[in-house]
Amino acid sequence: MTTKVTATTRLQDRLFASPTLAAAAVAAVTAIVFLPASRFEFLTWDDPAYVTNNPLVMGGITGRKLLDALTAVVMCNWAPLTILSYQLDAALFGPGPFGFHLTNVVLHAAACGLLCLALWRMTGAASRSAAAALLFGVHPLRVESVAWVSERKDVLSVFFLALALLAYDWFTRRPGIGRYLAVAAAMAASLASKATLVTLPVLLFLCDVWPLGRIAADRLTPWLPRPSADPPRTAVSLRRAILEKLPLFAVAIAFTWITVLAQGVALKGNVSRSLLGQRLPNAVFATGWYLWRFFIPANLIPYYSPIDPVEAATWVAISAAACLVLLAIAVATVRSQPSFAWGMAWFFVSLLPVAQIVQTGQHGYADRYSYIPHLGLCVAVVWAVADLLKSVRAPALVGPVATMLVTITAVAVTRPLLMHWRSEETLWKHAIAIDPENTYANYQRGCTCFRTGDLDAAERHFRLSNRAGNGSGLVAARLAGVYAQKGDFSRARRCIDQAIMTESEEEATQWGIDRLQAALDARPRSEATRDLLRSGLAAARSGDFRAALGDFTRAAEADPAAVEPCTNAGLACLEGGDATEARRWFERAVDNDPFKADCRVNLAKLLVARGDLVPAIMHADIATRINPDDREARAVRDDAVKRNGGPPGRVDFNIDALPP
Repeated sequence: MTTKVTATTRLQDRLFASPTLAAAAVAAVTAIVFLPASRFEFLTWDDPAYVTNNPLVMGGITGRKLLDALTAVVMCNWAPLTILSYQLDAALFGPGPFGFHLTNVVLHAAACGLLCLALWRMTGAASRSAAAALLFGVHPLRVESVAWVSERKDVLSVFFLALALLAYDWFTRRPGIGRYLAVAAAMAASLASKATLVTLPVLLFLCDVWPLGRIAADRLTPWLPRPSADPPRTAVSLRRAILEKLPLFAVAIAFTWITVLAQGVALKGNVSRSLLGQRLPNAVFATGWYLWRFFIPANLIPYYSPIDPVEAATWVAISAAACLVLLAIAVATVRSQPSFAWGMAWFFVSLLPVAQIVQTGQHGYADRYSYIPHLGLCVAVVWAVADLLKSVRAPALVGPVATMLVTITAVAVTRPLLMHWRSEETLWKHAIAIDPENTYANYQRGCTCFRTGDLDAAERHFRLSNRAGNGSGLVAARLAGVYAQKGDFSRARRCIDQAIMTESEEEATQWGIDRLQAALDARPRSEATRDLLRSGLAAARSGDFRAALGDFTRAAEADPAAVEPCTNAGLACLEGGDATEARRWFERAVDNDPFKADCRVNLAKLLVARGDLVPAIMHADIATRINPDDREARAVRDDAVKRNGGPPGRVDFNIDALPP
């Protein structure tokens, strides 16, 4: 037994004698845990926008693409270094998912190794730094950031955060302009990967307080802990420490301004959610959730809906109380346990940009938002446990064994969770198993079922999503596609109406319209109807519009749902001088296929000629929404608006005002 302990102690001494070796060990363990992700598929959740359908990424690197990557805004995010990293992956590994996933794993592992090195250099505590970095690296809440290609933003930004901490340690040992510029460059690179590290100046100030102990004790700072850095840094005044960070604040402000411009569309969602009534309670609840899930990482899924502040009022109160208690403990123990105060301050400060106080999406909180904040919790917990073991004079082997057990436990939770991300199907099945009425999980699962042709399952999941989401226009458009494929055209039309009225995404609404249109066009038509249409067209070309109208009328009777007989009958009536009857036929064509732009244009032109301008504007405007490239529809609409005494341009109206 003594021999084993001696061998273990000797191995521990060798490992922690070299910062580089310890950092490499942390990186290696982290990489091994997440390496299965390299075999995963792309998801249809944001991956097409960032990678698979992004012309800046696929098709090889060119000088033009490199320049365009610097200004590209994808999914309302400006992240040029992320796009450049995708370009490099595509050039090195090809268009398949392997290279993109592998790079995520390598970047996360490298970031953990560098964080171990940075903590070691700042604190001088070898084993604690390695334990904190390892716990951070293999924690289950890291899975989303590593396993999802679209979250390259996370792993790349934290990689540069680690470099920024190393550069700052370098700067504090011997301040100089070159070393300061290295800190600023690393910060800018992190922000150019994902604009969440705007709090870095404050985080570096926290490092000045502990562990670097740079700020000289004076009458303004009697609360400061004693320096723990080895060797101690040269003390600077509180004023100097703050002024030192001003250029970094300028960098943060510049990137914040760029982010606000890039996310202008996404930020408009704030209008419907009040700050005090919804967003702030959600942020308080989420903060408590990140704390709780750090210790109990169970039931983790890709999407969490915002809380209902009334239904979750108790949990919001509990979360607020827990945060206040932790802050009070941190303040009370700032001198005796500065590592705990530092860890809690790091957690709360770095969480601010992603707390969803400024809502940028439909979700309430997310696993990936814990990426940077949890580094502070890892340090606080590891240092607290190590101090406890030291105070009770535990044997030297207890610390390494405890670290090993915690790591094994974390990996035992992380690996199964990681495997749920291997494909679209497994991910959303897992999410629905945990939260059966999850709005977004059911929506994504419905999309997967639709692509595989399982229309009944797609309808079931879309209906669950529609009910949970209180009538989402996006889901309604997808339901329209399902009903169109199943031949239930009346339901499909109602769903399209809902998508339009709820101001759904235009792309999604157009998708539903296209599916409905394709299904309508593919409806079987009897040979008798075809013969009557051909006969009527021949009569019209010869100028016999009465005979043509008769053939078109009989064709409409033979196939009451068809559009062509009604449209042609209306045109024949116009040629015969009967505008009233033409209007009846055109309205019937629109009723048979409300989303065929040509039918709307024919009716709008007739209404303009008869001076019935308001419904003409409505029909022409719908035609432009159905087909934005239809110049005739736009011209008819602008003409009607002008005659009605209004300026040309888009007019919004209530779809319910349309004639049935």
